[in-house]
Formats: sequence, C-alpha cells, structure tokens
Amino acid sequence: MLSLPQKQGQKALLLSKRKKIQIALVDLKMSYMDGIELLREIKKKSKLTEVIIITGHSGIKTAIEALKEGAFRYMQKPIDYDELTIYIKTAMEKQEQQKKIDAYVANLEKAIKEKNKELKLREQAEKELLKLNECFIKFEADIQNNISTKKLT
Repeated sequence: MLSLPQKQGQKALLLSKRKKIQIALVDLKMSYMDGIELLREIKKKSKLTEVIIITGHSGIKTAIEALKEGAFRYMQKPIDYDELTIYIKTAMEKQEQQKKIDAYVANLEKAIKEKNKELKLREQAEKELLKLNECFIKFEADIQNNISTKKLT
C-alpha cells in the first residue's frame, strides 16, 4: 500500500513506476502534480491498483472526475479510519475477485484454443476421408468397367 504526505507527488509517481502497488492512498492536493494526475499515472501502469483519493477540498465535480478516472473511493478529511479500513478491505477483496476472473478467463481462452485446434484437425480428417471416398468410388467404377468390358469379350 502506498501512502505518502501531500508534498511527495513526484516521489509517489516514481515509486509507483518501480514497485507493484495494490492500493494507493492519494491526497488530492500535492506539489508537482495533483491527485487526479497521479491517479491517471498509476492506472496507466496498473489497472488493478486501487486508488483512494483523500481530500480536504471536497467538490462534487472533482469527486466525479476522480471516479471517472478509476478511483476506487473518494474520501473527505478528516479521515474516518473505520471507513478507510472498510474501503481498503473491500479494495483487496475486489482485487482477489479480479484475479479469479482473470484466471477463469485465461483458462477459458486456453480451452477455446484447444477446441479450435481439435476442430481444425477434425475438419482436416473429414477432408481426407472425402478424398479417400472419392478415390474408392473411382476405383469401384473402374472395377465395374473392367468387369463389364470382360463380359463383352
């Protein structure tokens, strides 16, 4: 989890680029960049990182922007630590569910590829059987021709 004082926006950005962060607590007002910019940068690196924006300067417009950019939650100061604990727990549960979904999708994609491979092999086998059948029909016709020709002579 990443949580840095409001004057360390640049340090937070550098740290988020070097380390895998599950949850980031980001102050809206920071030097170097604001919390929304940091949120965008964190989400560019990892869509799974959950970002909780914390601010003492609340506004519905900013809250909507933060949520549109992918913030998990938007909290006003002073922080209610019980509420923050619930948000962090919920964010972690969301990440676990997303991991399960990603694993399920990966397994499903693998199964689809295997079935597609199987279908292509079956299709090739059917084509080969059709060719063999045509050869057999021609062979049978040739035999019938030879028998008819021998009967006439």
